[in-house]
Amino acid sequence: FVRRGWSVQEALRVNQPPSDWPPRPDPRPRGLGFAPDSFDDVYAPDAFGVQLLGPGHADRIPDHPAWRPTPVANASVLLEHVNAHEWFEAPFIQPATPKWVPVIPPTPDVLKRARSELAPLLYTPGVLSRDGYAEPHEQM
Repeated sequence: FVRRGWSVQEALRVNQPPSDWPPRPDPRPRGLGFAPDSFDDVYAPDAFGVQLLGPGHADRIPDHPAWRPTPVANASVLLEHVNAHEWFEAPFIQPATPKWVPVIPPTPDVLKRARSELAPLLYTPGVLSRDGYAEPHEQM
């Protein structure tokens, strides 16, 4: 995925959400025995302005006018929001906010809409067990 942010160090860490992106509740499965991002090939942790989705997402890509799907290679799809300006003009969270300030800034409207429009692609607790995967520790 491609997202607009300002913390390079945090962008490189895959096992915790960066402070320069509005949080989404339960973005990845919890539990022992697998990495939190091990199911990203079937469920995305969040909606982003540009995402490359593999075959595990193919049957759930929404047909929505705000999103442009482009087939890529073997059953993959590049999914782009039609208004890149909304996503990439400025960071969703400004870098001047100190990390120790416990303020959760408001989620931008474009991201709120995208999370709703792309809901079939996003991980939510219980979705893996409904798809036949073991998800025994989701209540942790």
